[in-house]
Amino acid sequence: MSITTGGMREIYEAVKNDELDCAIISYQSALCQNMHWVGLRDDPLLAILPADFQLDGGAFPVELFDGREFLMPSDDFELDIMPALTAAGTRVNPEFRYTGLDDAAIVSMVAHGLGVSILSELVMEGISDRVVSIPVEPAASRRLGIVVSEHLQSDRSIKSFVRCAQKAPWQGAELIFSLPLLTNAGTDEAARTGKQNLFHGTCSFLEKV
Repeated sequence: MSITTGGMREIYEAVKNDELDCAIISYQSALCQNMHWVGLRDDPLLAILPADFQLDGGAFPVELFDGREFLMPSDDFELDIMPALTAAGTRVNPEFRYTGLDDAAIVSMVAHGLGVSILSELVMEGISDRVVSIPVEPAASRRLGIVVSEHLQSDRSIKSFVRCAQKAPWQGAELIFSLPLLTNAGTDEAARTGKQNLFHGTCSFLEKV
């Protein structure tokens, strides 16, 4: 089993072009066209704020991001964030700062008062002590699942991988796999063609950063 990571657009394109057999990723309807999708779980989005931020209530209205320095995470995460910012039906205009940084770096910058951000609940488990993480209002989530090219969705190895992912427990920011069903690396198509085509997957939450 070989695992690779990348931006969402890059990964969807790689699955579409058969460079990857499947990917664990956030659902994007525009990118998922003509591919097979298997949903796994919803991952709520949280406002990430400095520890001394004064809050009223148990959620953060997205309108309060207006005019604030907003640290945009890397790897196309804006595809999940932008719908959350427009869900209230009002125009919200943060001062976007596209950082190209990983989640841990974003949290550290917020902790030092350099801006605010939105990250997912899975990402924030275990690293929320330096900042305030609170659900956005209206509530928003990213949909996590597995995307497979249409011609591979019936492949025996792919189906085994999907079953493992559906049954696997979630622990913190990690999806824990039991791998016995995946020890015969390669898909049916690889067996037919003689190509070494190992499993590939991607997920920004497989590694806690």
